[in-house]
Amino acid sequence: MTDERRRYLRTLLLVGAALPLAIALAGSILAIAWLGRLPAEVAIHWAAGGAPDGFAPPWIVPGMLLLIVAGFSAVTVVSLAAAHGPRVRNARILVATASWLSTTLTVGLVGSLVSQLDLADPRSAQSPAAPLITGALLGLAVGALAWFLAPVPPAGESDTPTVERLSLGEDARVMWTATATASPKLAAVIALFGVALLVQAIVLTFELGAAAWPFYLAPVVLALVLSTLTWRLRIDHRGVVARSVLGFPRITVPAGRIQGASVVTVSPVADFGGWGLRWLPGEVGVILRGGEALRVSRRDGHTVTITTHDAGRAAGIVEAIAGRNGA
Repeated sequence: MTDERRRYLRTLLLVGAALPLAIALAGSILAIAWLGRLPAEVAIHWAAGGAPDGFAPPWIVPGMLLLIVAGFSAVTVVSLAAAHGPRVRNARILVATASWLSTTLTVGLVGSLVSQLDLADPRSAQSPAAPLITGALLGLAVGALAWFLAPVPPAGESDTPTVERLSLGEDARVMWTATATASPKLAAVIALFGVALLVQAIVLTFELGAAAWPFYLAPVVLALVLSTLTWRLRIDHRGVVARSVLGFPRITVPAGRIQGASVVTVSPVADFGGWGLRWLPGEVGVILRGGEALRVSRRDGHTVTITTHDAGRAAGIVEAIAGRNGA
């Protein structure tokens, strides 16, 4: 490991994890110190009118705060630890978001306990609107600081592997197909979460009747997300076509609009902010896993990035098609 890489990881741990955790820990210590002055149950949720309608033991506030911040910080560090080069677009966004989230939750959650100190009945607790707004504003300031302190991933040696353009005759026909899928573990987690939400919606239907219909939206959305975790890729003389297992969405780059192709190494969270079909300014991504991906450059300057096995061979065929069309 190079010294540059060590400095990057050290700064990433400090700004991406240590800073948000320190903020959350300070707020949690304060909340724990107040346990003796809080009622047996505190208000943790308020209705639209400002009256408390959800209650829990007071220790749930510091516990939930630390769990959320630690989880997001861990995802940030793990996602960016393997990132390479300035092409990583979401590195600073993730690091800044970790500090913004920590500050907002710490001030908002711990601040909601202030009005409940020495309070006999938590049902008379004041709305936490003020601490939540204050937390969000402070979070923007701390997030901006983290943005400027966030490290830029060092350049990797294999960011742009050489692509060998295949030789195709004028009348030659070529076709290359592949099926790209996300990790089975990721699909299983989404599926289980969707099933859990569906069961919850069914249970609520027995209690609320037709009023429970909004709870079915989340399982439907997750089912659509699952359908975008398997894609079929076809490259032939007509161009490049990628479509989800349901046939939609569909991404098409006609042969006459192809400028060229390359092989890149992508990190789903660091480069595209997640998995599945992703949009960035000037770029569309079908990002199903980390690692090797085919990047097709269009003549209008836009790109399409698709994670697939044997991306080098796919890029060589795309280059041959582009060459035959004068690119």
